[in-house]
Amino acid sequence: PPIEEARYQRDRTLRSDAKTLARFVLTRAFPSSDAPAPSGRHHVVSAAIDSCNTGEAVQTVLAWLRERRGAVVFFVHPHALNLAARGTQLRDDLASADLVLPDGIGIRVAALVLGLSLPANVNGTDLVPEVLLELAANDIPIALIGGKPGVAERALEHWRKRAPLRSLGTWDGYQPERVYEEAASHLEDNAPCLVLLAFGSPLQERFAIRHFRKRSGVVAVTVGGLFDFAAGDVPRAPLAWRELGLEWVWRLRQEPHRLGPRYLLGNPAFIARAVWQRARSGGLGHR
Repeated sequence: PPIEEARYQRDRTLRSDAKTLARFVLTRAFPSSDAPAPSGRHHVVSAAIDSCNTGEAVQTVLAWLRERRGAVVFFVHPHALNLAARGTQLRDDLASADLVLPDGIGIRVAALVLGLSLPANVNGTDLVPEVLLELAANDIPIALIGGKPGVAERALEHWRKRAPLRSLGTWDGYQPERVYEEAASHLEDNAPCLVLLAFGSPLQERFAIRHFRKRSGVVAVTVGGLFDFAAGDVPRAPLAWRELGLEWVWRLRQEPHRLGPRYLLGNPAFIARAVWQRARSGGLGHR
C-alpha cells in the first residue's frame, strides 16, 4: 500500500539496506535450521558431523531419554575440529559420540567448500533451552557440571524462570575426580536425566566419554560457555548479529585476547583444512 511504501522509504538507511541484503544472501546460502534437513553424517576436516535441524536433534535426545538409553552429544565448532586435527584423543572422543552437531557458521562454510549438505546451525545456545522446555513438560530432571563456582546455579535459576525444571544437582568445574565419579553414579541411579557439561574443548568431550559413555539413562551434552551466557556473566550477541552469522565478531569484541587467535588464525586454518580435504577427496565427506 502507498502509506506503507512511504513509511519504508522514510525509515530506510544505508545501514538497514545493507543489513537486509546481507540477511538475504546468508539466508540463501545457509537455510534456516527449521527447514527440512537430510539425515546422515558427513566428514568435515576431523570429525563426522550429523546433518539434522534443531527439531530433529531435540526429538532425538528426548527419544533416548524415554528409552533410558545412555548417549553423548557434542557440539563442534572450528576450534574443536582444529584441535581434533592435531590430536588423536579428541578425534577419538568425537568419533565415539552418538550425535555430533555443527555449531557456528564456520562449519557451514567448510561444508560448502566440501560440497556437503549441512543446512542447519544447531548451536547449543539455541537448542538447549528448547530441550529444557521438553524436559519440564515430561518431568525429566537435569544436572549441570562445569563452569566457575556459582555459575551453574545461576544458569539453572535463569532457566527455571522459563520452565519448572527438576534438578539432580550442580557441580562446578573445580572438583576432585572422585566427586565427579560420585555425581555420575548419582545421576545414573536417578535416570533418565540430562546432564550439561561446560568445560570447553577438549576437556568436556574427554569428561563426557570417561564418565557418561556407558551410563544407562543419562544423556550428556557438551555446551562450552553456555552456563556463562545463561547466568548473565557474558552477554550474547543481539539477534540481528546472530541472524547474519556474525556472533563470532561480537564475541571477538568482548574477548579479543582469548578469542583473537582462535578466530583470526584458527578459522582460516580450519577453512584451509577443508580445502585440503576437498583437494584430496573431491569433497566426498559421507561416512
